[in-house]
Amino acid sequence: MKTYLAIVSLLVGATSFMMYVYLNVFPLQMKGKKIVDMKIFNAEDLKKYSGIGVKSNGKEKLETPLYLAILGKVFDVTAGRSFYGEGGGYDFFTGIDGTRAFVSGNFTKEGLIDDIDDFDDEQLLGIKQWVEFYESKSDGKYFLVGYLIGRYYDSKGKPTKILRDILKRLETAELRKEMKKKYEKIVPSCNSHWQQGKGTLYSCDDPDRSPREEFFFGQSNSRCACIQMNEPGEGQEILKKEKVTLHLYSGCQPTASTCLVSDTS
Repeated sequence: MKTYLAIVSLLVGATSFMMYVYLNVFPLQMKGKKIVDMKIFNAEDLKKYSGIGVKSNGKEKLETPLYLAILGKVFDVTAGRSFYGEGGGYDFFTGIDGTRAFVSGNFTKEGLIDDIDDFDDEQLLGIKQWVEFYESKSDGKYFLVGYLIGRYYDSKGKPTKILRDILKRLETAELRKEMKKKYEKIVPSCNSHWQQGKGTLYSCDDPDRSPREEFFFGQSNSRCACIQMNEPGEGQEILKKEKVTLHLYSGCQPTASTCLVSDTS
């Protein structure tokens, strides 16, 4: 019996080791039951998969698939021909890395670029959501086929310093996102009501709170926060070293629980 168990243990160990080598040493990607070899593309290679002449409403079998890149990862989007084929709503994404446009919404030649160095937390997290969609949330329609040499991957398909820095920023952005959720449970957002010809009326349900324009660290957009007048440092234990910048809205009283901000302010 002991000999039998020893043999089984040995076989399990060997199988586990082979699976580790198979999945980690060789660059492969599972697509359903199919295994796809990872490829390294340069910009010219990727252009060959732009789908020029492939009509989005066509039915013929394609000799060349449709590829796009985001954050340097190249995905096969052939199954989404109606979107990515010529004339489709997203045909401008194929054959290039247009990472920036996935969040910026600028689909011009100038906007369809891979540079996102100036993105704030929310924008970076938006890019992450798109990558996750193509990797695992498209129900197998789209799948990873390789990496693009350039800003994010080198000629061996290894992440560049730029990509490593962005991934670190993404980790920080995720932490801030969770921190912000907890903070906003303590410091609530204002009620807001836009009035034509007058502007936006901000109000706080608690008469001891007053509206302030709040900028959370790492984000370019602001929100209206109801600040506790008797406890100005409220929520700091959650924020730790992160900073929140507060501004009194133009024309508003510092202690008022309501504030009308004109459209021209």
